[in-house]
Amino acid sequence: MFGCVGNDSFGVELINYLKANDVQADNVRVQEGTCLKTGEILEVPARKAKVADTTGAGDTLNGALAVRITKGDDIGKALRYANVAASLSTEKIGAQGGMPRYEALEKELKGLM
Repeated sequence: MFGCVGNDSFGVELINYLKANDVQADNVRVQEGTCLKTGEILEVPARKAKVADTTGAGDTLNGALAVRITKGDDIGKALRYANVAASLSTEKIGAQGGMPRYEALEKELKGLM
């Protein structure tokens, strides 16, 4: 189910634990990036942000990631989308007020290409 994760011994131990306990997961976060169950390490560079408040950034990332996966994106594309959404959310104050609207996110993504 899972492949190796390079030189990250914690990642190897975590994957072995997950396998031994029949835990289903598509990826595991390790020091070098995100370890896919194929063993590939996927790195998604962070978008530079003018941070005002980090409240809600994790929720924004998780929500955006879930949306893109349900839309059929592969994990790499979904993580890039979620990363930009989370970074945009840090540029405003508050959890709800910081969550970017779809149009702002799409505009930012086009600017990064």
